[in-house]
Amino acid sequence: MADISVDEKIWSASTTWRFYEIELLLVDVDPLKLEEDVDFEFSPRQRKTRRQVRAILDRWREEKVIDRTVAPMDAITFFGARGFEFPKRLREAVIKGANSNLPVATDNDVGAAPRAENATALKRQLASLQKLCLGMAVEKYRHNPFESRSIAFSNIESALLRVGLEVSVDTIRKHVRMAFKDLSASDEQALKTFFDNKK
Repeated sequence: MADISVDEKIWSASTTWRFYEIELLLVDVDPLKLEEDVDFEFSPRQRKTRRQVRAILDRWREEKVIDRTVAPMDAITFFGARGFEFPKRLREAVIKGANSNLPVATDNDVGAAPRAENATALKRQLASLQKLCLGMAVEKYRHNPFESRSIAFSNIESALLRVGLEVSVDTIRKHVRMAFKDLSASDEQALKTFFDNKK
């Protein structure tokens, strides 16, 4: 009988796992290899684990908690909290892959602040996203940042709730106002001209 244990390189690189794959991966059976090995028989322990996992996944599906696929890190976290462990080498490969986009720390970085270039890049990204929020609030929800009060924030919250997303009015207000506060003089002037032309 061929080795059908999980190939962690393939499965840790996958962005999502289907329910059937999760059942098999939890008992260290590679779904791709299983298709090729028609003589394979599950042990009683593997069959029991698969039944338990299938019951959890079916309940998830009925309650519409998740779709038919799950991100590997989410699956590992969820099932680990319920006493089901994926094979160690697969868990480690998924965790390593999830952390591969993070800057690698060296001994000199321990306890140090994030590198200046990373912090600057993050600040720029946040500023761009906030400016994007401000632009949409102005154009779509008639928010006027030059006025002290605005109903745009509650309208944005309602729109988000209609599509199933939840962001508090306070959070929306904070980011839109922060974007306005951080505008360059030329951007602020352009916004002022926009409102002047609407009068």
